[in-house]
Amino acid sequence: MRILIFSDPVALTESSSDTNMSAKDMQFFARGEYTAAFIEAFRQGTEGITHDFTIERLDWPFELEEIHAPTVLVFHGEEDGGVHPNIGEYVCMRIPSCDEPMIYPDEGHSVVYYRYEEIIQALLEAWE
Repeated sequence: MRILIFSDPVALTESSSDTNMSAKDMQFFARGEYTAAFIEAFRQGTEGITHDFTIERLDWPFELEEIHAPTVLVFHGEEDGGVHPNIGEYVCMRIPSCDEPMIYPDEGHSVVYYRYEEIIQALLEAWE
């Protein structure tokens, strides 16, 4: 993967388009500043992402129902092909203080980059 990223990060992103990226994600991930950040993230190797992918698939040492916070917010793009929106709904259903996930139509995995103002506003309102 590291060879593909360094040789042509845009082509790597484009090759993923048929399987798990929305059109909006493709627009975002093909931007020059993103590909530069992508290359920099892998400059020292792929151990970090390998570790992330490993631990996210392990059993967690707690149940989601054990999360007790005043408010839990879940944000997700409806067209996220990497993490299906049902996952956001499932997680929110199981956490007692999560009322309803914010599922953004016409957004994909890059939802936080396009909706950051709304997300920050919701976080600030929940914090009050």
